[in-house]
Amino acid sequence: MEYRTKQNDTKNAMKVRFYNKENEPLNLENLDVQFIMVKSFRKEPKVKRTIDTKENNIAYVVWEVGDTDEVGLFRAEFKVTYADGRRETYPNQGYINVHIESEVG
Repeated sequence: MEYRTKQNDTKNAMKVRFYNKENEPLNLENLDVQFIMVKSFRKEPKVKRTIDTKENNIAYVVWEVGDTDEVGLFRAEFKVTYADGRRETYPNQGYINVHIESEVG
């Protein structure tokens, strides 16, 4: 999956749909969902927060000031914690590639 935005843009949220292994929609409403984004080849997160804006199987990453101020390629993933404490990472393979392109002026 890829997501593209411009430097310092915070208007449009990243919208991600979640499915279980049977490819059925995963209801996120009573689950803890964390979003983590790091610049490629770094370990320190640029963004790490709990996702509060979710409905059914859709999570919205609402960008805050500072989230998109650095140009480059970032890797992102979600950590979903179930009621019984089990945790699953989405996507299950690879990462979400977040491209932040420089603004013209």
